[in-house]
Amino acid sequence: MKKKNVNIVLRSTSVIADSEPETMELITDGTLERLEDGDRSGWRVTYDDAELTGLVNSSTTVSCFGNDTASMHRTGDLTQELVMENGQLRRCLYETEYGSMLFGVYTKSIENTISDEGGELKLSYSIESNGDLVADNRVELSITGR
Repeated sequence: MKKKNVNIVLRSTSVIADSEPETMELITDGTLERLEDGDRSGWRVTYDDAELTGLVNSSTTVSCFGNDTASMHRTGDLTQELVMENGQLRRCLYETEYGSMLFGVYTKSIENTISDEGGELKLSYSIESNGDLVADNRVELSITGR
């Protein structure tokens, strides 16, 4: 399958320390394409970030292989790469105009129902810095054809 134009609903919920959950929803256009990596196949979803996210000049690519691995790669004014594996703690780089930071990302769950027709990807993970919990996050992408 070559790139397919899709509609994307992105819901992101973060709980920082003991604060109330903060939820953001973004409805945007993007692309969906099948990935082949040896004997594994997966999906790549790409969309431009919006003013709502505070990242006007950025693009995000989310890739996933089954319910085992996923990654989020952001380019533009902000560079960020989160690599997630179910039940694993991974180090991820976050670059800003003020410098680079290294975070730990612990993946709690990856739920993937994406197919040629669209579907959903749900990611649940926590972010730590210097061994301390920074935030618990849940990201849900709902993808439908245009």
